[in-house]
Amino acid sequence: MDIAGFSAKLNAWLAGAALPLWRDKGFDAKTGGFVETIDMAGRPTRADRRARVQPRQVYCFAEAGRRGWTGDWQTVAVQGIAYFDRVYLQPDGFYGALADADGHLIDGSFDLYNQAFALLSFAYLAQVFPDRQA
Repeated sequence: MDIAGFSAKLNAWLAGAALPLWRDKGFDAKTGGFVETIDMAGRPTRADRRARVQPRQVYCFAEAGRRGWTGDWQTVAVQGIAYFDRVYLQPDGFYGALADADGHLIDGSFDLYNQAFALLSFAYLAQVFPDRQA
């Protein structure tokens, strides 16, 4: 197996297909958040949105920008984390678990996995937007 060749193909697919698809179809410009899934025809679904999807996608786009992807990663990273805070952040400082497609929290329960993704996205946003470091 040619690892270097496979890596180059995978990076080309990521930059040329996956990231543009998720930027264009997986980001809900109306709400500012990411959809849970895209169907096989490339259309966003109205599935409920797990909290972890939001910071995970923010991380993906922040990392893509850090690696030099020239697509519009800044908008989705900034708006995605704002949506995450607006919809999922609870008064105790933790994040709830699930929202509907319209951005209404439907499960405010604590899940450590969701909190871990939040921290990951915050760390990456601080790397690509130094003014967010505090």
